[in-house]
Amino acid sequence: MPPAPKLLAPGPRGLPLLGNARVFGANPPAALAAWTAAHGPVVRFHIGPMVAHVITHVEGVQHVLVDNYSNYHKAPRMNFLSDFLGMSLLTLEDDGWKRRRKLAQPAFHKKRLVEMSEPMVAHANRMVDGWAPTIASGAPLDISAQMTRITLGVVGEALFGVDMGELTAEIEALLPLVLKHTLDRMNSVVPLPLSFPTPANRRYHAARTRLHTVVGEMIARLRAGRHQARGVMAMLMDARDEETGAGLTDEELRSEAMTLMFAGHETTANALSWTWWLLAQNPEAAARLREEVRAALGTRAPTADDLPALAYVANVVQEAMRLMPPSWAIGRMPLEDDEVLGFHIPAKSMVLLAPCVTHRDPTQWPDPDRFDPDRFTPARSVGRHRMAYIPFSAGPRVCIGASFSMMEATLIVAVVTQRAQLELDPTQEVSVEPSLTLRPRDGIRMIVRGAEA
Repeated sequence: MPPAPKLLAPGPRGLPLLGNARVFGANPPAALAAWTAAHGPVVRFHIGPMVAHVITHVEGVQHVLVDNYSNYHKAPRMNFLSDFLGMSLLTLEDDGWKRRRKLAQPAFHKKRLVEMSEPMVAHANRMVDGWAPTIASGAPLDISAQMTRITLGVVGEALFGVDMGELTAEIEALLPLVLKHTLDRMNSVVPLPLSFPTPANRRYHAARTRLHTVVGEMIARLRAGRHQARGVMAMLMDARDEETGAGLTDEELRSEAMTLMFAGHETTANALSWTWWLLAQNPEAAARLREEVRAALGTRAPTADDLPALAYVANVVQEAMRLMPPSWAIGRMPLEDDEVLGFHIPAKSMVLLAPCVTHRDPTQWPDPDRFDPDRFTPARSVGRHRMAYIPFSAGPRVCIGASFSMMEATLIVAVVTQRAQLELDPTQEVSVEPSLTLRPRDGIRMIVRGAEA
């Protein structure tokens, strides 16, 4: 008897040649949510000639990220990231990734994270100090830009052990150009080669070259001993492969620095921006947050030792990342044919896991659109599938900086809550821009008042 036909997942009808590229490209998270609602937890669609699937059910997510992870590499178009990041923890695969992860892991040990808590708090206090004229005038402040600046400053200091000063503003201006160009290429039906001298390619090359130069110069200063060797890069310089004794080259160090700079500030900045936006719309949660911070800290600055007493602060950040996950999609490519939840997944196709959809699955999250930080208390977390919440991915390739990011966000929220109150500017409409991360389009303007206002 002939083999039974492979069951293909249902999905939306597409256009000739383009497939579903137009709908997907216009608003990817909205498209994935609508297709899942209409067709189920595994949806087949096309971007031009490329076959793609979005998998949102927790069991399917576990299959891809954990149970059969060795069959899944990063999605092919994620390789566009390697052009500006280089070959790093984010872009390497198989044995190369395993060796690099082993070298990098000690830099994210709990003791190292605790050492970074003091500069995190210092950066937060300096930021709020700078808000004094804004508080006095009542003029709105773009909180998204503020969160971008502080997280970039923190990750720069964590990487290189120094305050990057004026370089922070330059990097802040260059990174969005590189990220937008990369996303445009990822979403294009037929991406143009970077060698084509288009205006967009020229702008991209100029921004990428300058970023590489800035990071390379910082590494050279560390090599020459002109900076105190206390950051992640210094540890990576000293790291040696157990088998070969080889250390990382300057190019490899630059790739890791670029990746940690991108992943370490972009996602946290957006998580914090959406946290303030959600708190401003949920005054009861904001009041409870202030009460916890007041009880735990009084007027003194927080430290890493205070984190257990700031449980509601952490829950607020986690709930913000549930509703507005900075990493809204996780791309993979099956090396061999697979079957997920009964549906055929062909080799070399694209698989998207969608935290932006899975995080609002009503079977895992009752009343999923409501902002409710208490979802993350131990009592209410019992029985929830571990793949229901994946803001940092999951499985062997879970984000190496997840604990760093959570500590940073918790301490920054605690400091700002201690010293200020943030209210939405009623004249603006906040919208979402699904770039490589889920970011607020045109920022989030807020009115800043003193803590006791």
